[in-house]
Amino acid sequence: MRSNRFVQPDGTETVHSSPRQEGTCLYVTGAGDNISTGEIGAGVSFVVQNLDGEDTASVRGQFTESVYLKDGYVMWQNAKIGDRLSLEVVLPAEVPLVSEESVGNAIEGEDGMEYVTESAVPDDTWVGTHLWFPVDVVINRFVNKVHMLGDNTVGLVINSSDAALVPKELVYVVKVYSPSKNADIVVSVILETYREMTV
Repeated sequence: MRSNRFVQPDGTETVHSSPRQEGTCLYVTGAGDNISTGEIGAGVSFVVQNLDGEDTASVRGQFTESVYLKDGYVMWQNAKIGDRLSLEVVLPAEVPLVSEESVGNAIEGEDGMEYVTESAVPDDTWVGTHLWFPVDVVINRFVNKVHMLGDNTVGLVINSSDAALVPKELVYVVKVYSPSKNADIVVSVILETYREMTV
């Protein structure tokens, strides 16, 4: 949380609080970054279309740097009864994530690393304590199976008074559940973040 001090014309000092962190600026996006090229905003769009008529459909996006996630906006078309939406932050399988403390069922090895299974083979470049899982692990779920029906092109606003730091190793997953295997549903997500670089 950041505080800005302002002086009014009469000399009175006022304080304005903001969830924006020092050195960051507002970045509203409907797409992740291109991790291969490093190009900001050129990654996967946060739009889910269930064209194959499955009972779940999802997209995964990622940023080239750690960002502060603040708010989200969701729009959809052609949702049927039972169609639901989740927004998750996931640690991908076999991706090491620096850990400040031991959590869960991790076992700390002699080298200071945390192993979730004995079969984990760390990369020699790992330094310090890391979390490592053989499967994708949901770290945070900001929206959990929220029901959608019909069309909402105005946008459902998901508000927060603060911002959560999401490390660059994590991916954002927009997931649509459709028990009727609705092939017509389209869901679009926009994220409001704070980050250091925007171009």
